[in-house]
Amino acid sequence: MAIAIVGMALYLPTANFGYALDDELVIKTNEFVQNGFAGIADIFSHNFADGGKNFNDGLYRPLSVATFAIEVGLFGKHIPGVSHVLNALIYFLTIWILGLLLIRLKLENLALAIPLLLFALHPVHTEVVSNIKGRDDLFALLFGASFALYFLKGLKEGTVHFATSGAMLLLALFSKETAMTYFVAFPLLFLALPEIKLNKLLVKLIPFALLTFGFLAMRTWVINSMAGDVDPGLSAVLNNPIAATNNSIEALATAFKLQWMYLVKMIWPATLIHDYSYNQIPMVGFGSLLSLLGVLFFLGGMVAAFYFGIMKRKLWALALGFYLATLFVTSNILVHIGAMFAERFLYIPSFGLLLAIGLGISQILKNQKPILYGALALICVSSIYQTLTRSQDWKNNLSLFITDLPKGPESARINYNYATVMMVEAEKNNEPETGPTWSIAEKYYLKTLEIYPPYYDALNNLGAAYRKQKKYSEAEKYLEKLVSINPRYAKGKMNLGLVYEQSGKFKECIKIMEDYVAILANDPDAYYILGKAAGGLNDFVAAERYLLTATQLRPDNADFFAFYGLALAFQGKNQEAERALLNATSIDPTKTEGHKNLLLLYINTGRIQQALNHLKITLKHLPNNPYFLGMQQDLTNQLNQAQQPTDQTNTTE
Repeated sequence: MAIAIVGMALYLPTANFGYALDDELVIKTNEFVQNGFAGIADIFSHNFADGGKNFNDGLYRPLSVATFAIEVGLFGKHIPGVSHVLNALIYFLTIWILGLLLIRLKLENLALAIPLLLFALHPVHTEVVSNIKGRDDLFALLFGASFALYFLKGLKEGTVHFATSGAMLLLALFSKETAMTYFVAFPLLFLALPEIKLNKLLVKLIPFALLTFGFLAMRTWVINSMAGDVDPGLSAVLNNPIAATNNSIEALATAFKLQWMYLVKMIWPATLIHDYSYNQIPMVGFGSLLSLLGVLFFLGGMVAAFYFGIMKRKLWALALGFYLATLFVTSNILVHIGAMFAERFLYIPSFGLLLAIGLGISQILKNQKPILYGALALICVSSIYQTLTRSQDWKNNLSLFITDLPKGPESARINYNYATVMMVEAEKNNEPETGPTWSIAEKYYLKTLEIYPPYYDALNNLGAAYRKQKKYSEAEKYLEKLVSINPRYAKGKMNLGLVYEQSGKFKECIKIMEDYVAILANDPDAYYILGKAAGGLNDFVAAERYLLTATQLRPDNADFFAFYGLALAFQGKNQEAERALLNATSIDPTKTEGHKNLLLLYINTGRIQQALNHLKITLKHLPNNPYFLGMQQDLTNQLNQAQQPTDQTNTTE
């Protein structure tokens, strides 16, 4: 219990943190989560990312996402502190349950405390616990350990516990795919108990194997029932070069290299970063020393797990088998996944490796030499410091990306993430177009494209950054390149349309935006841009048509009605224009465009008094706007002149 409290205490400072990395996808922009309790059914009937990006990522992990929806229902939207505290609490429960499991495996004293302490303090866990999205891993291990605990109780105390064990396994499966190994990986540990017979254990495991395969069948059905196929970009070189290469020997060699890197990361977690995609880890052949070391460790570990574990019943070897079995799902050795390497992939397997290492340390410490205890204390203090330090990096995207950029200079995505957060900061702070933050964003988007030229999002965002700086020729260059490489990349066409519209290339704007609406027919912003471009060509009939569609698709947008009313006014449809403009000013009285256009309509139609009356209303909402303050005196003068009697000379004869 004390170790569990220490583990939780390390992460309680995250209560002041915001969202970072995939939290945006899984929580902030996830429509199912933001619907609260009403969104839970959708979460369980859709793939992992469908509610956030409306695309099929081939993943099914509804349990953690459902808890985010419950948080919204109970506490409201966008309260990350609650989520962070809950993650720390789940970490506490996990350590506690793992401790109970080790007690059931007849560990005590140092053999119990050291592995548990190493797990609780290990810095590699910071990504999972400090990042709210990491709850899928947290749940997977919590419920996996609970499955093992109740299964072991069932073996010793009767079958009544097997039902609870099955429920825990099912919850783990609903948390993350790694749990598919649990019906093998966790029971491996039970062979350390002399009273457990292998043949009887295998028979008892049959229902749990069937439960696992049944879940996998249901998961496959859900993924295949989605509107779109699994996104092929997940296996692109940007995400996982191993999955993208046609060289199977190189793919396998690199996968074994990763196994050595995972081992080193567990023993010496000196450098922790949030991304290891292209080109942070170069591909290698079997001539690479790291690849050969990975082969030796992986195959040697399997042999040790079989001989010393299954045959000799040594817990350290069985724990090593647990590590290899649970890591195998994400190893890229046989099945290639949507990521090459990640620290979060170590969270669940780390229990096995740290158990094996902890048992070895406890044997050494039986000599009770003070220097050995001092070494252990040094490891613990170092782990605490690094965990606290690394956890702080996960405060938000800005802190994470700034910290990780020097550690991952060859990662296209780290450079992209840093550039993007710089652009967000520039926009948030209303930095002038010539400001230094825009230049930083530009620099690192260019570095991203130097590493990986066909990076669609980088081309798009660089074009958008140039557009916002009014560097229209540079924006055109990169956005035109983007849409030529990938004509179906809708965001690129949208940004290119904006560039054309803002730089006065209205014909080009209409052409590219017509292409855009052929992809996304119901985007109101697209029709708004089309309407403004048509207006720029003085084609107010077309402008009316486009802007009417925009208002129909989004009837609560003041700008749409402001420009729709303007298009009507230019055609002399004054009554319709007035209705549209009054609608604009009522939707959002603080928006200037609707007020401007309505005042011009009144003035141009000779209704000075109505213009003055509306101006008074406008100034209540925009009291310091210089445009409207200046117009007030002009309108008053016009009204006074209109009301003065005409001079007439009367003569009497």
